[in-house]
Amino acid sequence: MGLGDMIGSALGGGEKPPRTKAASVAYFQSNSLGGDDDGGGSVSANNDNTVDKGLPLDFIHFGRVHGDFSLNFHHNSLSDDKRADFGGEGDGIAGEKSAKNFKAMMFRGGVEREAILLSAVIASAQAVIKECDENKGALGEVMDAVGSLLGGGGGDKGPDPAEFDDILSDISLAGGAVNKSSIHYKDIHKAGKDLRQYRCDYGAIVQKFTNKYMKPSSPGGGMIPLAALSGPLQTIQGIAFKAFDVYAASFFCIREDVEGKIIKACHSMTIEAIEERYTRVFPIWFFRWSDNVPPEKKTDADGNIVEETVEKVNEEINKVKSEVDEKKKSVQDFLGIDNDEHMAGEKYLKEIFGAMAGGGGDKQEKEKTDQEKKEAGGAPGKIVKAFTKVVGPLPGFVTGIIIEIASANLGMMDVIYRKLLLDIGEAPIDEEFLIVAGREYLSHRMINILAKMSGLGFLQEGSGPLLGLPGIGGVGGEQIKNRLARIVDSVVMSQIESIISIAMKDLHGKLEGARSDAAQAKSVTMEVFLGRLPWFYALMFRNTFFPLWDIIVEKVFGTIGGPLGSITSPAKGLLGDAKSAIADAGKVAKSLEKIDAAKVMQATHDPMGALGLGGGDTQEEAPPVKFPGSPREPMAEGTPVSEDEVKEAEAANIVVKDPDKDEEW
Repeated sequence: MGLGDMIGSALGGGEKPPRTKAASVAYFQSNSLGGDDDGGGSVSANNDNTVDKGLPLDFIHFGRVHGDFSLNFHHNSLSDDKRADFGGEGDGIAGEKSAKNFKAMMFRGGVEREAILLSAVIASAQAVIKECDENKGALGEVMDAVGSLLGGGGGDKGPDPAEFDDILSDISLAGGAVNKSSIHYKDIHKAGKDLRQYRCDYGAIVQKFTNKYMKPSSPGGGMIPLAALSGPLQTIQGIAFKAFDVYAASFFCIREDVEGKIIKACHSMTIEAIEERYTRVFPIWFFRWSDNVPPEKKTDADGNIVEETVEKVNEEINKVKSEVDEKKKSVQDFLGIDNDEHMAGEKYLKEIFGAMAGGGGDKQEKEKTDQEKKEAGGAPGKIVKAFTKVVGPLPGFVTGIIIEIASANLGMMDVIYRKLLLDIGEAPIDEEFLIVAGREYLSHRMINILAKMSGLGFLQEGSGPLLGLPGIGGVGGEQIKNRLARIVDSVVMSQIESIISIAMKDLHGKLEGARSDAAQAKSVTMEVFLGRLPWFYALMFRNTFFPLWDIIVEKVFGTIGGPLGSITSPAKGLLGDAKSAIADAGKVAKSLEKIDAAKVMQATHDPMGALGLGGGDTQEEAPPVKFPGSPREPMAEGTPVSEDEVKEAEAANIVVKDPDKDEEW
């Protein structure tokens, strides 16, 4: 066998490795939803409470176990994406005003949103891995194989991203089990249990990729061996050729920190909606208190349902008007929105971005040391950590640039996500708005960075040269300082505008792609976007920082010539890829509009039948319903819970822990 054959063999397929399973799966006891602290599985069969409330149930959501009772579960058929009539308006559909039923559609909505979030989280990891693998290219694969064959290491291909496909398929099947117009408790319980297992399995697999990317990448990448450079110049070359390594490390570092906080917020949003009986049952993030006011202003026999609701609306409006929050006001002015009434999801969105910004309670802030206060926290701090892992120690001025751009991007993402919430996903995302937001949050920050640098003699070590190479002579502080003095000019201003425009168009394509897919599937909810937040944030940083760094490097070293020319232009290929992707985005979006989801499902499970070549008539059973991945069923009828269903759920044998002892999300 020749070397070529050996390489081919080393790169060949082989069997897919078995999926990694979580070592253990824990569940955590949480509050009862049945109007009684003794609700759910904690109630014994002979408890007096069960006489009035029925059999004890458990609603499992993101691994949290909430007790309830069977008489609260069933209800007539209603649509869960419009204003649901919970009763008390005089039509008798939901029974008495105090009734706590309609839980079936509420539980189903929670499970569906959980499946959407987990699918978005995993799809994000897959997208980052795919981008990085494709950037490495076939040459990198061959070099790894040759290195292995010649004893140079590189034989281990690392974790297999195909493992994510299996989890996505399982999540889709779990969501499909409840995506039906007839809701059964046993299906809700099993889906909650299965989704917890799949989330834990994902955690076990994604940790392997975190370990893979959160380590120093291979040295070199330029024409000059790193040993020939020293100090800050070595860092410059490291950054210039590590855009995708840093991008992957940043994503996996941010993801590790923020995913649990996003999941916690989504769980809290679901539980609040159930307890407060939000009448927009599936799109709960977009709920306003005025949604609970009956259109006909009906009252019950006591005449107080509408009055209480209107009072609550007025309370919310007055609360907003009385809060003088300049930051919030400036955001609303920028968005062009006069929003007197809160949406239910606003506070949870604020929590998520507060956590990403590194915010904590007053007590935690006071307990921080002076050193901790000086260091970058939150998501920008995670990006700095990714840089130091991949590139190595950073000079202070580089850290400052990273934090400045990362913080600007975070503020911009906060505004964009607030806009997504207030627009409730009903219309296509406005590309022009995103470009304007990018200019508002990024343009002046980029220019300020360059302007500050023009006044710094960074990279200076006295007046002597930093580096001496044959044919070049000395490259020192004064030469660099003179170049920096001319760094901000009309060409640079134009380049910054181009960077922002391309980056925002790239983001727009991905945001609108996710929104339009969800809209076609009748499943627009904030989980669609929140599951992708770490990816979109890391992507925006990559698309803005590295082109800016390209300007800095080119201005300082671009005309020196010789071997130092190899450390310039780290981002030209990056922007080229973005341009081609943007050019094709419109065509792709247009073709997606014509896709028939039912035919796609048929082609997946019965390709011969879908092509009219037979096979369809001989199919013994229908393919399993999937969600996400197929249109959501908005109609919901909660079926009465049987004793056999409760026994089946109790036999599931899950380990439930006290949440006070373990707050793992």
